[in-house]
Amino acid sequence: MDWDEDGEQELMVGSDDFAIRVFKGEELVFDINEEAKVRAIKCLQDNIWGYALESGAYGVYYTRKRLWTQKQKIKATAVCGMDFEIDEQIHLAVGFENGLVEIRRHRTGELLHKY
Repeated sequence: MDWDEDGEQELMVGSDDFAIRVFKGEELVFDINEEAKVRAIKCLQDNIWGYALESGAYGVYYTRKRLWTQKQKIKATAVCGMDFEIDEQIHLAVGFENGLVEIRRHRTGELLHKY
């Protein structure tokens, strides 16, 4: 994703040591430690990205700033961005181990739908 809005793509990775890192080529440009192992990272739109952790936490970042985070007892296994309400607003879809799917507003984390 274009994490720093410079017109070039950067590589974002989650590591076993609880870190989310962004690389430009081989250079580390961002490193943030989370509370658990990273299970999923997904670019939602431009430099907005969703994540899920082994601890059950998930949420959304806008570059370096965490917009919101939630935690469930059931672990999230997948995250993706979508225009769920067809209103040109991006939403975070979160899939859980038990088959539950939640749709949340990407800016606030407000729960819109649960299936």
